[in-house]
Amino acid sequence: ETRECGEGACPVVSVDCEWTAWTSWGACSATCGSGSESTRTRSVKVEASEGGAACSGAASETEACNMAACPVNCQWGEWEPWTNCSTTCGSGSQSHTRAVAIAAAHGGDACVGAGQELRACATEGCTEDCDWG
Repeated sequence: ETRECGEGACPVVSVDCEWTAWTSWGACSATCGSGSESTRTRSVKVEASEGGAACSGAASETEACNMAACPVNCQWGEWEPWTNCSTTCGSGSQSHTRAVAIAAAHGGDACVGAGQELRACATEGCTEDCDWG
């Protein structure tokens, strides 16, 4: 900018630095469990001159987002071995079990299926020793 100052030197006018407005935050890098939003930025709108104040602060920043824990789906452990048959002949039963290895948490899916199974065993008829006297 040019202007007439009359006689003598023109007064020096200092100009302070000015930032533009921040850009919008971007999408979060994760849907759960601690992501970071993409960086928002700003730039220098007016440079400092003639002894004016420099811009202070950062030209970019990031922010933590989606700090909620991620869902954990239930998982069964291995089946235990079958128990011994409840009888040696006739109609018996045996079972085996499994325990939850990882419990559902934070809205995760529950385990599907049973934790115990039963089956028939020793299905042959019993023989009776008769004593004819």
